[in-house]
Amino acid sequence: MGGSPLSGQGALTSAGSSPGAGLDLTDNAHTDNSCSVASYTADKFYEYVAVAEMLYTLATDKAAREQLFAELRGSALGRYLGAPRGEAIYQTYEFLKEKWFGDPIEAERHRQLGIDAVDEWQASQEELYAAIADSLMNIYEEFKRRFTQCGMLYGFATLGVDGTFFLGELAIGAGIAGVTAKALKSMKFVVSRLKDGSVVVRATTAGGGKLERTFTKEALEAKYGKPDDNHFGSLEHDTNREIPDKSADDLLKEKRTKEAAEAKARRQDEHPDGSYRDPVDPKGVRRAADGEAIIQDRDGNWTRVSDMPRRDNVYTGRWGETTADRYATEQGWEKINGPSTTMDSPFTGPNRIDAIYRDPGPPPRYIVSDAKALGAKQGTTKDDVLQMSKQWIEERLGKAGLSRADMRALQQGKYDPVLLKVDKNGNVTEVWLDKDGMPASTPTWRKQ
Repeated sequence: MGGSPLSGQGALTSAGSSPGAGLDLTDNAHTDNSCSVASYTADKFYEYVAVAEMLYTLATDKAAREQLFAELRGSALGRYLGAPRGEAIYQTYEFLKEKWFGDPIEAERHRQLGIDAVDEWQASQEELYAAIADSLMNIYEEFKRRFTQCGMLYGFATLGVDGTFFLGELAIGAGIAGVTAKALKSMKFVVSRLKDGSVVVRATTAGGGKLERTFTKEALEAKYGKPDDNHFGSLEHDTNREIPDKSADDLLKEKRTKEAAEAKARRQDEHPDGSYRDPVDPKGVRRAADGEAIIQDRDGNWTRVSDMPRRDNVYTGRWGETTADRYATEQGWEKINGPSTTMDSPFTGPNRIDAIYRDPGPPPRYIVSDAKALGAKQGTTKDDVLQMSKQWIEERLGKAGLSRADMRALQQGKYDPVLLKVDKNGNVTEVWLDKDGMPASTPTWRKQ
């Protein structure tokens, strides 16, 4: 993160030109983290940026705009703009009357008047939609300006409240008025999150216009980054990350294309079946032609991880831990409960903590992790204690081989539990957990 926190625990970060948008302080206070606006904002990050992406979609996609604002054609505004169309119908009637029963010259005059009226009607419609497109882009640019210059707390706070987002203040900030402002005045967005992290945005207007889009978490991150990549508030000359002027989906495609090209360029030891070795993978891991990880089973046979027999689940689990440790290293997390797992590490059994990491931050924090490969689930003890819950973790800290200082910090609850979910291609997804071992979109360190 590019913020410049002041010294001291729970220090605030300046929000530049937006007074009151600095991080609220709940640490060592009578309030708790559930009262933190900063915590709430981080928790809602993907919903807010999904709304921004819907704005971008409406500003750049003509078909989406016309679908949402189709009711304008039947509204009072639409009837006003459609007056030339009625004139065209009248002139067509006059043209036919003169053609068959009157003066041919007068008929031609009415024909031209009708054509001119149609052109005027079409132009009025196009002008309205063009004005709406320009206004939506101005609103989007205003959001980007606030997000970049003042931090995401201020940018989000002026965009919406509790999942229903209105464009009122942003429209004012973007200088929108007149007929277009009336068209946009009652437009709102309602968002919801799916279990896979995707965000559904439903845009509606008072006249009954509707448009729905689903944005994946990966696509939103490709454009807006992760919460960690952005300030809550910023100092002068220390602005937030720039937001590219491309759609999130297009940026995700570019990212995947680049990654695929880089992976292909790294290939080593290619076999006739298309399998190969990627040097960034841990030793003892190969790749199938389609990129799926291949490891050896108990008999030494190279097998796709998704085809590994149930009797060899321990090998799949060890591959998951090895991949998770590599991912943690890439994040700058230091493993403190032993060396990183390799494909040659001994099997230690399921009734233990996979990994404890120290992240120097800022802010400094501890992370208790469990790797879950190919959709593996959390288990429970015979006493129905869920794996990775606070109780489950703290019952096992004594056997984690930690230093006194690290043990003291973890016993005081200064850690966050996370599942590192590994798919068949070795991609890792973080799923942060609450004290009960259930998914929580925001780790507690972000709330401090």
